[in-house]
Amino acid sequence: MTDDAASSRGLIEPLLIRSGARYHCFGDGLCCTDVHAIGALEDDEVERLKVLQPEVVGYSDLIEANILRMRTDGTCPFLGDAGCIIHEPMDGLLKPHPCWRFPFGLTATPDGGRVTTEHRCPCRTMGERPPIEADGAVDELRERDGRIRPNHRVGDEVPFRRDETIPFADYLAIEGPMLRALLEDGASPESVLAREPFPDLIEGTWGAIAGGMQVVKTDSRFDAALVLLANAIQARDGGPMEVGERPWRENFDRAEARVPEPEDPEAMIRDWVADSIWCLYWTAFGSFEQLRSELATRVWILRRIAQALEATGTRPDVAVAEGLMVVDLVGTSEWWEGVTARLSEG
Repeated sequence: MTDDAASSRGLIEPLLIRSGARYHCFGDGLCCTDVHAIGALEDDEVERLKVLQPEVVGYSDLIEANILRMRTDGTCPFLGDAGCIIHEPMDGLLKPHPCWRFPFGLTATPDGGRVTTEHRCPCRTMGERPPIEADGAVDELRERDGRIRPNHRVGDEVPFRRDETIPFADYLAIEGPMLRALLEDGASPESVLAREPFPDLIEGTWGAIAGGMQVVKTDSRFDAALVLLANAIQARDGGPMEVGERPWRENFDRAEARVPEPEDPEAMIRDWVADSIWCLYWTAFGSFEQLRSELATRVWILRRIAQALEATGTRPDVAVAEGLMVVDLVGTSEWWEGVTARLSEG
């Protein structure tokens, strides 16, 4: 493949680490629950897991793939008191690769592979986490066949508006100052995004979107996240917000216990917004202008969720970490992709 052809599909190397990105697994355990589907599982992984437990693999219509079937309490069948019981045996061969990879992802770009991270676990958002380094990221991203495969690819053109693309180099000239403002200057996400939340929709209403989220039944903790986000949307007129069910509360209690001194909630939010821009996943279902509006909307929702949690006695940084989990989880789902596609661009 020529250099031009490779750049049009995005490059994996060199690995690019976002400034300030940090992570360490503390074993809080949230990622080992049905807050999200643990998959997709490859055929060889399915066979190995079925040897351990014949009924451990199920099929998800949502992601159209085989996934780990959770216990009735919503936890992974291989989650023990001391963590994952198949993490070490056979040098981890029994552990599904999605579990090895989480929370890491990779976006191929003309400049190299951008290492990305999910914020749906307090291990990513709270505590003394060392900076992410390329060598460590390689170990997490490498497949069993030795290859590194990207989650997403971005070529030489980036969608700027619905009917307009711009060269990747021009996009970098816009993105760079935004990331520096967030990460170096400590600017508020609202000022960096410079867009109002809840823009007009091409079709439907925000109230209808919230109503639809409240009746989804997937029999997983994702339902509770959807309802909490929907409750925040319905409170956008300043009315009261119901917190409702929090099936992941013990995971955040565990995080609070290991982080005795409160952290800076605003730094946590800026870090998440920077990653949401940096990952470039949004190019698959929207434009840069839509990204600014939808991120402004999720920042507003995050703050409303955190405010409601604080009212129940939750520590401010823990409230933001829990809100981040919700907006990060729902924001990368098909539900929110559909919302983003309907956002007007002003």
